[in-house]
Amino acid sequence: MITRRKLFIGLTGLLLALSCELNAQVSNVAYFMNIPQAHFLNPALKPQTRFYIGLPVVSGASVGEQSNFLTTSTLFTPGLKADSIFSFQNPNFDLNKIAAKLQKRNMIAAEANAQLIGIGFSVGRNYSIMIDVNDRFTAKAVVPKELLNVYLQGGSAFVNQTIDLSEINTKGQFFREYGVGFSGEILHNLRIGAKVKLISGIASLSFDDRKFNLKINSDLSQTVTADATLETAGREELNKIFNSGGGTQTSGGFIHNYLGVPLKNPGFGIDFGAVYNLGTMFSFSFSVKDLGFIKWKSDLQAWTAQGSFTLPGITLADVHNQTFSLDKMYSTLSDSIKNNFKQVDSPKPFTTYLPTDIVAGASITPLKFITLGILSVSRIYAGSVNEQLTFSANTHVGRVFSASVAYSIANSSYNNLGVGIAVTAGFAQIYLIADKIPMVWEKVYIPKGSGNYSAVPLPQNFNTLNFQFGVNIVFGKPVTQKTDKPVLQSKDETNQ
Repeated sequence: MITRRKLFIGLTGLLLALSCELNAQVSNVAYFMNIPQAHFLNPALKPQTRFYIGLPVVSGASVGEQSNFLTTSTLFTPGLKADSIFSFQNPNFDLNKIAAKLQKRNMIAAEANAQLIGIGFSVGRNYSIMIDVNDRFTAKAVVPKELLNVYLQGGSAFVNQTIDLSEINTKGQFFREYGVGFSGEILHNLRIGAKVKLISGIASLSFDDRKFNLKINSDLSQTVTADATLETAGREELNKIFNSGGGTQTSGGFIHNYLGVPLKNPGFGIDFGAVYNLGTMFSFSFSVKDLGFIKWKSDLQAWTAQGSFTLPGITLADVHNQTFSLDKMYSTLSDSIKNNFKQVDSPKPFTTYLPTDIVAGASITPLKFITLGILSVSRIYAGSVNEQLTFSANTHVGRVFSASVAYSIANSSYNNLGVGIAVTAGFAQIYLIADKIPMVWEKVYIPKGSGNYSAVPLPQNFNTLNFQFGVNIVFGKPVTQKTDKPVLQSKDETNQ
């Protein structure tokens, strides 16, 4: 039974707590800060200390999510109580409000990263080596506008129409990468860098639709014509990690199982980049990261649908009109789909590709301790391109403090604020970054018992989040000024 509270938690979790984004391996704000993890965006960026060690897990943990059509304001009506907001059968829940926000290709994406090992050190005056091991999760779903319109507005407006569903794209992958990077100044004011990564796939989901159409019949039932396959890998490994067999598992057992994931489902990735400093004031940089793939060979399962089958045609519009319950809609649709996707006896290996980023940056340093920067990140993943543009003001004061304030245009949203702070005390560097923080907030009210409600703040137009924190152990004399030589230090600095 789907309760109001469960629905609230589920929808809020979709927007706020998907352990997954785009661009969450490192925040865009980090690019202009004096932290070692900035090299994830461009391997040519030189660490600002002679030697650093990232503490396991907490050295580079980040999460993020985004959607180009769902926001809190479209799902939740500000100021109303939960029992009138989160019921699809309540008149206050406006399905047309969601339909009006639809894009041609509607996307929900998520990503999480945990750095298990991070080490970097200088070699001579101009060269650096980085070694790291990261666990990463990425996921993305893309759904065409026409299909969502049918389920939001009902099938009566689409009778005898055939909708092309071939643009549906669903990818998810959980993997561990072992990377070795190198950067160095090859010409005066020009620094290049590259990182090669051995990848071990842990779990994956991939939907391949060679043909996928949906026709709305006169009785509002839906005829699906499909030649599609759903492929997964890693179910047994995940069961082992999380002890899904039903036994009792201690925290030590979980850590042992998690860290002991064997090398399998091999893959390969590469990052490369360059930075050019034009005098002491201007800097330009470019990189391509996560150009690679994973070949899934073990612990495979697959389901395929070939030919035509019929769905009952129940939509959210029917739930809103109180013709069906949400439970009934979900169970009926899921049963129909399960009955028509047949499990494959001997699944074949399949390949997934990493989400690839193209990063371009530029900065100007008008004062010794202030840098103004602009960063463009284009993400290519699951058949679509997502663009983010970040403007930032950055400062590096003395040896112990650096900060960044950023404004981002991302995901059809223009009110995203980002902040980052890094503090070095002795050998410890602690940093915290919150990227794309919404600037306008509202309140909704959820039940807390005995007819009382408690206010919960929610951002008004929230569809993107990125959060990152970490602790590094750093040695060696740091840079005494910041000049978007996140990418490259001056000759005087490298001779210190």
